[in-house]
Amino acid sequence: MNITLIGCGVYSMSIAKLLSYNTHNHLKMWVHDENLIPTLKKNLNISYTNSFKDALINADIVFLLISSSFYEQTIDNLKDDIDDKTIIYIGTKGMVKNNFLLSYTKKELSNQIYFFSGPTIASDINKAKKAFFSLSSDDMGIFNNLFLNRAIVDIASSELNLQFMSIYKNIIALASGIIWQLTNSYSTVISFLVKALQESLKVTKEKSFSYGELGDYFLTASSSKSRNYTYGTLLVKNSKEAKTFLEKNTVEGWQMFNNLKEYLQLHNYELIIINLLDEVLNKQKKPDIILSYLEK
Repeated sequence: MNITLIGCGVYSMSIAKLLSYNTHNHLKMWVHDENLIPTLKKNLNISYTNSFKDALINADIVFLLISSSFYEQTIDNLKDDIDDKTIIYIGTKGMVKNNFLLSYTKKELSNQIYFFSGPTIASDINKAKKAFFSLSSDDMGIFNNLFLNRAIVDIASSELNLQFMSIYKNIIALASGIIWQLTNSYSTVISFLVKALQESLKVTKEKSFSYGELGDYFLTASSSKSRNYTYGTLLVKNSKEAKTFLEKNTVEGWQMFNNLKEYLQLHNYELIIINLLDEVLNKQKKPDIILSYLEK
């Protein structure tokens, strides 16, 4: 398979490493800055390019793994050069114009398109640990074969639920970072996560969860390795440090918060935790109001 990865961040590089174990995969990566290519070439046996046209030549499969803030621009760049028969897997988490990325991409492109998510930490993949993914709908044969026995894959309960949870977990991670910094209590953090998961049922109405929905939720929202979680702790410790961290890092929960809030309002969903986070992120209220959520 000729596989193109769009994006060269930590997650993209870890997916590339996972794909590289299958010797039938021929990997190419699009890089936003050609000055990065000499450094990236040391990591894996991948060909690199700064040209979308070059990246898409003969591509059987494309993985979209860029930051959500560049997603709309990336789709615009793909339109002219991508073949209709190329399969697209979306690993980016976010929204564009009040649309989840899978819905948005299907409106813009006529390809066969899937969304995937999962409890996968790049450092674990780099240690050759198994990865766990959920796919938006059934394409198990192709997706599984790409990773050989390096990944375990299941099908999400619905496309909407998988995408909603992939954004919600980043936002909840902000709050769990706040709670940890305020309480230094892992028990309190986990209790909060369970309560926030229960509240998410107003939107997802799920009776069971896939790897990508439940596993990714708890992994991201309870991990100090999460940038969202770290940003939450900094909101409590030092607002100046929090601002600097935001300038230097991609914090998807912060970037997508207002998008998700508007989506929920548009569809008449009211989540207490989103209202409380709105007070902190948009109205500069003290982060300790998040603790009141546990009493509601």
